[in-house]
Amino acid sequence: MTLIKTARAFSLLAIVTAIQVSSLTSAYAHDPSAHTLPAKEWQITGQPSVAADFIKLEDDMVYLTDSHHQLLSFNLSDFSANDQTYILEKNAHIQAINQLAVIENLVSSNQLTAIQNTSDTTVIANDNGTALNKIDAESSVITDNSDMRSVLFFYLLGGLVLASGLVFFYVLNIRHKKNRTSKVAYSVFGVLGSAALLVACSSTETAQNIGEKTKEAVAHLPVPANDIDFMTSVFGSFDNVSTHHDDKYLYVESNGVPSHEMMTGITSWQQQVPIDQDYTNENSWVIPLQPELADEPLMAKDNFMKGAIAIAANGIPIFNPLNNRGEDAKAFGELDNWGGHSGRADDYHYHLAPTHLQSQVGEGKPIAYALDGFPVYGETDDELDEYLGKFNEDGSYEYHATSEFPYLIAGLRGKVTVNPDTTAPENEIAPQAHTHGVRPALTPLRGAEITDYKIISPTQYSLTYTHDGQEHKLNYGWGATEATKDTYTFEFIDPEGTTVQTYKRTDDIQKK
Repeated sequence: MTLIKTARAFSLLAIVTAIQVSSLTSAYAHDPSAHTLPAKEWQITGQPSVAADFIKLEDDMVYLTDSHHQLLSFNLSDFSANDQTYILEKNAHIQAINQLAVIENLVSSNQLTAIQNTSDTTVIANDNGTALNKIDAESSVITDNSDMRSVLFFYLLGGLVLASGLVFFYVLNIRHKKNRTSKVAYSVFGVLGSAALLVACSSTETAQNIGEKTKEAVAHLPVPANDIDFMTSVFGSFDNVSTHHDDKYLYVESNGVPSHEMMTGITSWQQQVPIDQDYTNENSWVIPLQPELADEPLMAKDNFMKGAIAIAANGIPIFNPLNNRGEDAKAFGELDNWGGHSGRADDYHYHLAPTHLQSQVGEGKPIAYALDGFPVYGETDDELDEYLGKFNEDGSYEYHATSEFPYLIAGLRGKVTVNPDTTAPENEIAPQAHTHGVRPALTPLRGAEITDYKIISPTQYSLTYTHDGQEHKLNYGWGATEATKDTYTFEFIDPEGTTVQTYKRTDDIQKK
C-alpha cells in the first residue's frame, strides 16, 4: 500500500509540476519589463547627455523614456551624428520586425495570399483583393511566444504523464499482481501521455509550416536600396579603386590588377598573364543602387559563362565558378591560390569568392557586389537558399561564399539585363566593362605548373613555371610614364635562350 500511495503521489506531483511549468513559461514570456537603468547615453545639442531608452521615431521626432519612466521627445537633428545613425538603424530594425510579425500572423491564419509593394507601404490582401493589413512607417505590432509556450507545455505534460504511467506500471504490475485497476490506470496514463505528445508534435509541425510560409512571404517585402556611403566605404578600402554614382548606379573604376600575389598554384595554364585594364569612365563596372528580385532567377550553371557576375571590393571582376566549357575551373587546376587567373585578354579575374579580402574591408562587410546589386559576403553558418544567399529581417538579400562547389552565386536572385547579342550558356550581363588585350590569345601549355610570381613594381612582374621538368621564366611589364604606358614587353627565359616580344596597346586587338 505504501508503494501504491507513493505512485499516486508521484502522479499528482507530475500534474502539479506541469501546471507550474505552464505558469512559469507564461510568466516569463509576459515579463512586464522589470525596471532597469536606461541602456544608452544620448548626446543632444545644447544640453548634458541624457540617459534614456529609445521608444520610437515618428515624423523626425525621437521619443525616449528615462529611468523615472518619463517620456522625452527631441528632434532627430538635435542628436549627434552617431546617435542619429543609431536611431535610424534601430527604427529600421523595429519596422522590419513589425512587418514580419504581421506577415507571420496572417500566414498562420491562412489569410495571406497576395503582397503588393509600393515605395513606402506594403499591402497584404486576400483572394478577393481586399486589403487585410497595411505595413508602413507607423506600424506597431506586438507579438508573443504563446505558440511555442503551448508546444513546450504539451511536450512536458506528455513526458510527465508517461513517466507517471511507468511508475504505476512498475508498482502495480511488477511489485504486485496484475489486476484490473493496474490495467486501467496504465491505459489511462498511456492514452493521456500519448495524446499530449501528439498535440505537441502537431503544434511543432504547424509552427514549422508557418515558418516556411513566412520565409516565402519575406521574399516579397520591398527590397531596400543600397547604402551609397556603405558601398563606397567597401570599395574605398583599396587605393586603386574609385567610385562615383548617379541616381541609378554606383560606378566602380580600377586598373584590373590586384595588389596581392597572383598566378601561383595554377596547373592548367593557357600562357596568359595579368596586365592592366582600363575599367574607367564609360568602361566602369556598374552596380544597381536599387536591387530588384527577379521573378525567374537565372541559374549560374545554365548562364553567364561569359563575362563577370560580380565585382570584388578591390575592383577585380568575379566570373562564374564554371569556365566557358561549363567545368569547375578550380577542379581543373585553372585557378591560382587566390581563386583567380588571367583570361584571353591577359585580364585577371576571380572565379571564386575573394575571401582573402575580408581582413582589408573589415569584418562584417561584403567582399564584393554582384551585378544585380546584392552584396557578397564571406562564409556563414546560416542556412542559404539555392542561390547561395539569404534574406535579412529588413527584406534585403545577400550572397555568401561557400568552401564547396558552386562556391558563390549559384544563381542571380536579382534582376539583370542579358546582352541580347549573347546566348546561354555563354550569355553575359549588361551593362558590363570590357577587357582590352595587347597580344593575340594563346593556347594551353599542357603540363605547365606556375610555381612563383613576383611583383617587381606596379608595372613590372616575373612569373616562374615548370614544364617537362625544366624551369622557365617570363618577365613582363609596361611603361610607367604617360608616353610609355601603352608599350608592353614580354621576356621569355628558358634553357634554350631568351626571346623578347613587344606590343603596343591599340585598337587592333579587339575588346573582349
